[in-house]
Amino acid sequence: MRLTLSTAKSINASYSDEAGVVQFKVHTPIRVHKLITKIRRRLDGDIPQREQSGSDTETDDNGRFALLATFSWYVIRWKMVIQFGGTEMSPATFWRKEKVGVLNWEYVFTARDRKEYRWYFRRYSSTLKVNDVAATIVAEYKVSSVGVVSKPARPASLEISPDFEYMVDEIMVTFIYLEKIRRSQIDPTQQL
Repeated sequence: MRLTLSTAKSINASYSDEAGVVQFKVHTPIRVHKLITKIRRRLDGDIPQREQSGSDTETDDNGRFALLATFSWYVIRWKMVIQFGGTEMSPATFWRKEKVGVLNWEYVFTARDRKEYRWYFRRYSSTLKVNDVAATIVAEYKVSSVGVVSKPARPASLEISPDFEYMVDEIMVTFIYLEKIRRSQIDPTQQL
């Protein structure tokens, strides 16, 4: 599954599949003291619509979307909060940071399938692998390319291996959070 971003900014983009259908929407409005990122996932058409006020669903021209996760990015880093899977947690309880080399960190988390996965970060890409000897690639993010004379322009995309599409929600949640961290390390002045 390839999810193509509508913009180069991962925390303010729509993610469309190969057919051009928006599957995820990520929105982070600008606030002074904190940012709140909301990830919404497309609902299948056969899920009945609830007519309740205060519902976590949203409907637009692209279909119906339900709230998948929320990140609260406070000015003070240790106050970050993740809401995912009906649980509110701090980043430290969701994954652990492991130092690799002098300035690089990698992030490891245990998914619902009880396997460990590791995000590897480089300047122009991020890769998620199974955290074992085989290190099977689960997903890979490629930043957008403006194109050069011999290469066409390419929008940013997140490619998920077919064997791991069952965990697309966990991949998206960890990717969005950690991509914000990666971008902040590359350019500390960048808020969004």
